[in-house]
Amino acid sequence: MGCDTANDYGLILGMPGTGKTTTIAKIIESLVDAGKSILLTSYTHTAVDNVLIKLKESNVDFLRLGNLDKVLPSIQPYTPNYNGDLQTVEDIEKVYGSKKIVATTCLGINHWIFSKRKFDYCIVDEASQITLPICLGPIRFARVFILVGDQYQLPPVVRNLEAKNGGLSKSLFSYLAEAHSDSIVTLTPTSQSFKISIIPKIRWFSDATNHAGWKIYYQRGSISIKQH
Repeated sequence: MGCDTANDYGLILGMPGTGKTTTIAKIIESLVDAGKSILLTSYTHTAVDNVLIKLKESNVDFLRLGNLDKVLPSIQPYTPNYNGDLQTVEDIEKVYGSKKIVATTCLGINHWIFSKRKFDYCIVDEASQITLPICLGPIRFARVFILVGDQYQLPPVVRNLEAKNGGLSKSLFSYLAEAHSDSIVTLTPTSQSFKISIIPKIRWFSDATNHAGWKIYYQRGSISIKQH
C-alpha cells in the first residue's frame, strides 16, 4: 500500500457481523508483506487482542504493549520481556525497533517506544466510539491512518455536559465521514467474501497475495478479500 501525501486516511464502515476483525488482520498482513510498519490500536484491550489472535493464527509476529493483567493469556508471550530475556537498554531498544507491528490501546501511547519511532500506518478499531482527542493520540505517530468503526452504533461516552455540548461526544470517524463521505469504505459480507473499495489516494501495491486460505486481490482503488 502506498500513499500520495502524509495526510491520507481511510474510513472503513463495518456494522456488527461484517468481519471487521478479520479484515483488519488481513490488511495488516498485506502491509507487513509490503515492508510497512503498523501501529494497531483501539480503545479497549479486548478489541486489540481480538485482532492479534487472528495475526497469531497466521504466524504473524507483533509486539503487544500494555499491562500484563489486561492482556489475554494467549497474547501475553508477545509482551515486552515476557521471558525475562532482555537484560540491557540496548536489548530492549532492539526488540522495540525490530517489530513491524506494535499494538496497544489508545491510552497506551505514553509508552516511551513512541518517542523513538514513527509508523507507516496506524489502524484504529472501534474508532466511532472514541472521543476525538483520544483518537488523535495514536494517529499522530503514523503517516497514514485508517479508522474502522460504525458511526450508526454507540457514539463516544461523554458524561460531562459542557464537554458534550462542545462536540466531544462526536468521534473523529463521524467528523471525517460527514466531511468526506467519499472516503468511506462499506464492509459487506457476501458468502464469506469481503469487498472493500479504498479511497483513490491509497494505492494497493500488488496484484494478489495469498494468506492462509485467503486470497487478496488488488487493483488501484479497491481490494477484494476472499476465503477459499
